[in-house]
Amino acid sequence: MNTYCTKMTYYVKEEYTYKFIEAWKNHLTLDIENQEGFINVFLYKESEEKIAAYGIWKDKSFAIDFMKKTDFKAFLDEFSVFFIKPPFNKTINLEVIKLKD
Repeated sequence: MNTYCTKMTYYVKEEYTYKFIEAWKNHLTLDIENQEGFINVFLYKESEEKIAAYGIWKDKSFAIDFMKKTDFKAFLDEFSVFFIKPPFNKTINLEVIKLKD
């Protein structure tokens, strides 16, 4: 089974780390979870100032549709005080290998 992963890397001022995580959860999680084709999302703190959001989708089209329907720019604008520099987006095609039946 092939899936699609989007990775958004946020560069967050250390003093805002947990406020950012809470804001992200409150403003984006519900929208993502209700989106067609959504599988899962994870936030991962890669370093003191770097937080990555991984979204797993059934297909690339679902991820693109989510970005079109969600006012992501408004979220970034509203919480721009948290950022050291603009977020970076990367997409990855994944092949899921089933380990157990």
